[in-house]
Amino acid sequence: MTTVSDAGSALEAAARPVAHNGRMDEIADEVRAVRVDIAQKAFTIGQLVDLDTPALGMEILRAMHESGKESWSAPNMAAHAHASVNSSQPRVAGRPLHQLGSLIPSVISEGMSWLIAGGLLGPAAWSSGAGSEWTISNAGRSALEAGTSLHVEARRKLSQGLHPRLRDAALNNFERGNYEVAVFAAMKEVEVALREAAGFGPDKYGRQLVTDALRLGTGSFVISAETPAEQEGFLQLFLGAVTAFKNPSSHRTVEYSDPDEAADIVHLADLLLRVIDREVANRAAAAADSDDARA
Repeated sequence: MTTVSDAGSALEAAARPVAHNGRMDEIADEVRAVRVDIAQKAFTIGQLVDLDTPALGMEILRAMHESGKESWSAPNMAAHAHASVNSSQPRVAGRPLHQLGSLIPSVISEGMSWLIAGGLLGPAAWSSGAGSEWTISNAGRSALEAGTSLHVEARRKLSQGLHPRLRDAALNNFERGNYEVAVFAAMKEVEVALREAAGFGPDKYGRQLVTDALRLGTGSFVISAETPAEQEGFLQLFLGAVTAFKNPSSHRTVEYSDPDEAADIVHLADLLLRVIDREVANRAAAAADSDDARA
């Protein structure tokens, strides 16, 4: 079965060392005006090189969808693109045309690599070998319906080293586009972890839980810090997070139209969980040192 790693040989021939955006100023005006078909959709070279990578990937995805073909390979897409240039603009010659020899495959490589890495393209079931065929995945169809790459970029932010407590409910719901549930689940995990660390029962939750656990002087799980002001800061940080991002979803529907914002809130929960983990580890180490001293 073809995997994402198989894309290397399929895209290698199309790759070049410098990203296409890095050579915009070097592209001749004649080349920028050249029309080229990418997956049978017409663009100018200038339109393509002016796009950042996510926007370029989305344009290629739309073109693949609109072509009606079940799948495309990078080499075939590049061959079709070159054929469209040669057939429609036979007068383009000399050095500008030589630029196209590396530029067109580079654009296709960059866009398709982003689509594959983001899970918007998957290997076609009938494909194998270096000329791998790629087809639009369910995630790709969802991105087409949404008309934006924001969800893809936000999901990618969350896929890197997220706290284990967040990988199931929070991350899975985020990937389905259930941003409110993802945010609520993430902050709920913070609450559960804090309750466990502070030694409280299920009757403690929300503001009362955070206050009773972290309040300086009386809390059962005051976060270690250099100064009392910093310890108070941790109390306010946890209070603000739980009050602003968990409590509202407990009482009403909260809409998160921006997936990037939802991802940032999940990352905040990730940070708070790591603060709790660090404090638990510090206390365990201190207890071990104390036991050694008494022995």
